[in-house]
Amino acid sequence: MKNTEIIEIIERRFPLYTQESYDNSGLILEGGFETSGVYCALDLTVEVVDAAYKNGCNMIVVHHPSIFRPVKCLTENKNAALIKAASHCMTVYAGHTTVDIGVGGINDKLVELFKINNTESLTDNGIGRIGEIESTTLENLAKEVSVKLNDTHVKTVGDLNKRITRVAICGGGGSGEDMIDCAVKKGADVYITGDVKHHEALYAKNVNLAMIVFGHFESEIVFNELMVEYIDKNTNGRIKVVADKVQTSPFNKETV
Repeated sequence: MKNTEIIEIIERRFPLYTQESYDNSGLILEGGFETSGVYCALDLTVEVVDAAYKNGCNMIVVHHPSIFRPVKCLTENKNAALIKAASHCMTVYAGHTTVDIGVGGINDKLVELFKINNTESLTDNGIGRIGEIESTTLENLAKEVSVKLNDTHVKTVGDLNKRITRVAICGGGGSGEDMIDCAVKKGADVYITGDVKHHEALYAKNVNLAMIVFGHFESEIVFNELMVEYIDKNTNGRIKVVADKVQTSPFNKETV
């Protein structure tokens, strides 16, 4: 299959017009046109490129774009993975906010994982989800998040005994007072997301919205499997598709 065919399949479910204005989803690097295999990973790293090469894949589909802003020069410090991918004549494609927003994307996978029912989009542009769960406490839900995401650094805001039935969730980094306002407006008892700063946590506490803060990496690693499943199904197994297993969170699991 050609890389353009793979891209067409991806964009059928996750079209580029849905991405946020700041985003750079889409083709990042164009390599060989005939695709030997597709390697799906969260980020483009040297280790990911090496693993793709060893698995016989000359196309890498990542969640986070390796280029966000105009690049004036390529250096080993900042662009080592991209340079290495180019040296192997690989194609690199990014599905970022398109896969955050899209049906069957990261947020829907999180909804499925935490058994959140009767869901709708958290924001008008499709970012995040909100729905209902069986009644539990903030403490118990935080423990569930920690276990299911294998995240030892989950943090909470609010009364740990607070009863939770309506949950807002946004994978990766969904912080910001505007997102908190959306969760409050839609009646959430708790907002689960990552990359929350001090003043945002304080704001949530002031408006009586509980928060569970997970790791960015841990909440988005589901991208690998969901993309493998989607591409494999829509190519009828005609192309090898591999989920990355080498990348880990840049943060240590151990608590100092």
